[in-house]
Amino acid sequence: MTVDIVGSNKQEILSFVQSLTMPTLQRIWQMLVKGLQETRSAPVPIHACQMVLLRVAYASTLPDPEELIKALQGQPIAPSQPAAPSQQVVQAMAPQITTAAPVNKEPEPAVAENKPNLSHLPQDFAALIELVSQKREPLLLAHLKSTVSLIDFAPGKMTISLNEKAPQTLPKRLMEMLKEWTNYDWQVIVSEDTGNLTLVEQEKTQRQKLVDEVSQYPIVAAALETFPDSTVETIETENTVKG
Repeated sequence: MTVDIVGSNKQEILSFVQSLTMPTLQRIWQMLVKGLQETRSAPVPIHACQMVLLRVAYASTLPDPEELIKALQGQPIAPSQPAAPSQQVVQAMAPQITTAAPVNKEPEPAVAENKPNLSHLPQDFAALIELVSQKREPLLLAHLKSTVSLIDFAPGKMTISLNEKAPQTLPKRLMEMLKEWTNYDWQVIVSEDTGNLTLVEQEKTQRQKLVDEVSQYPIVAAALETFPDSTVETIETENTVKG
């Protein structure tokens, strides 16, 4: 970096430079090296640079370490260094540094995760069964009801267990059909764990529970007692009669 020395400041600057001693130069050099590090890490580098230049400009007024030791020992010390340079000298020595105004960067918007929209998929196993029924796949529907035990279900993914009557191709067939119907790659995981009862087993359990309840009615209990070989075959509810 080149510093222009012009006008009436030239002689004053030269006089100041000639008065510098080696210890003073060494101290200034150390201050500049440290000041460079401070400037690089400062939030506002120009302010840090200005403070470094001010410390350097007035460093000549400080006594050398050797003179401090003599003063502590009571020995005579050399006359003090010349007075600090004038403000004009400081300004002439300081390089002209210009900085651009800080740019207030707007925070970048957070990138939202591109999660697929699964709202069009069956949201539970019952909805999936309804979809298979609507697509008129009676064989697939029968296997899902009688050979599949549900372990876990989420839109686009399910975990099931199969009984011994289930065909080995059932999971693959189910994934292919769901892909065709929903335009989404489903995951059908077959587990060795025991899942819930199949839908057919659940229906049988529910019907047997209802038969047991009806059999406790006095009129039904009397009929069963009168005709020991009789059983409850059909149970009609209000909804069944209306239908």
